[in-house]
Amino acid sequence: MEMKSYNRLRTTLAVMAAAFLCLTAYADDGIFLAKPEKAGSLAEIVGEKANEIDSLAVEGPLNEADFNTLWEMGYKGWLEYLDLSKASPEGDRIPDNAFFHEYEQTEKSHIFGDRLIPLAYLNTVILPQNLKEIGEYAFACTRIKSIMFPESLQNIGAWSFYRCPALEGKITFPGNIPELKEYSFAECPKIEEVEIPSSVRCIWGFCFDRCHSLKKVDFSEGLDHISFYAFRETRLETLILPKTFGTMHDGAFADVTTLKSIYSLNPNAPWAVTEALNGVKGAGNMRETDYSFTGTPTDIPVYIPVGSLSSYKSGNGWDRFTNLIECEDLPELPHSGIEEMSAYEENIADASISVRNGRLIIESGADLGFTVHTPDGTRIASGKTKAGTASIVLPEGVYLVRAGKTASKVLI
Repeated sequence: MEMKSYNRLRTTLAVMAAAFLCLTAYADDGIFLAKPEKAGSLAEIVGEKANEIDSLAVEGPLNEADFNTLWEMGYKGWLEYLDLSKASPEGDRIPDNAFFHEYEQTEKSHIFGDRLIPLAYLNTVILPQNLKEIGEYAFACTRIKSIMFPESLQNIGAWSFYRCPALEGKITFPGNIPELKEYSFAECPKIEEVEIPSSVRCIWGFCFDRCHSLKKVDFSEGLDHISFYAFRETRLETLILPKTFGTMHDGAFADVTTLKSIYSLNPNAPWAVTEALNGVKGAGNMRETDYSFTGTPTDIPVYIPVGSLSSYKSGNGWDRFTNLIECEDLPELPHSGIEEMSAYEENIADASISVRNGRLIIESGADLGFTVHTPDGTRIASGKTKAGTASIVLPEGVYLVRAGKTASKVLI
């Protein structure tokens, strides 16, 4: 009798355990929901369904073993959608190589060379709400289409989004990030726009290298340094460097053939050439001087603060540009743009537009917005003049100038 009671108890406990497990993992609107009570139990919860689940939400603690389970679900199975918004990863951190295992994902070939095989289907990842750090290589070579960083994030590891071929649109970073590390978004061919907060002091080497669709980067005051080839072969059209900016390394903006204009707001020209290679005699087999803008157009307008021309011509890399223009009113950062001029371009007063001693002169009794275009319609200068007389340095040529209600064609 006692044996029967014992067996009955065992059966009851087994049924209760199975029922409990069902409560911690169930499907809702096609999304498999896992609620681990402790870290390291995700593999047990998903069980034999691991390679069948295409949409998964996790609520609860996760450790490195759990992320390995998630990687296996993406590499060996059908995992496409992953919601970690209510997950609590160990140390509030996505671990290194969370979704990229180089050894397993490398296909060897003596004929075609090694080839990296990305996770076939994973395209959506919602990050934990309280996440503080993303480890190195965490999402490298995945097919994620977009990423939204939580405001709690403080660090994005090197190579973390390297070679993500489907990552597209705009990348916005939270205001706690002090730096963008090397290769973190390199070779993501569909990124179009990047917004960088004032907390970022340095952008390290190859960060956005060969992001061939990247057309717009919004920097903020606070940025000091851009390292080697950080924006090489991007498609930037306008570059606005903040007043705080001080140094660029080799090829920071190399081969940006689409660049049409540069606004450098620092009156002390930022260093734009590698000092150790700058014509040092007896350097042996060292390379020739390598500029930050190697391969970019040299005849585009480069707008600089009034009175800073000598600094920009002092052999620090800017002297290779042939169209340095002192401009009295330059764009303000962190706002993105020279195009956001509506408040300055109101037709509030008349102005006198003339040329004296090779300079454009605008005279008015009120503060006025002004624009300067070439005859083909290209805007080469814009800003706001103070009441009185403003003097603007331009290269020789014909220009269409508008200030307040007045428009004029001038020859310099």
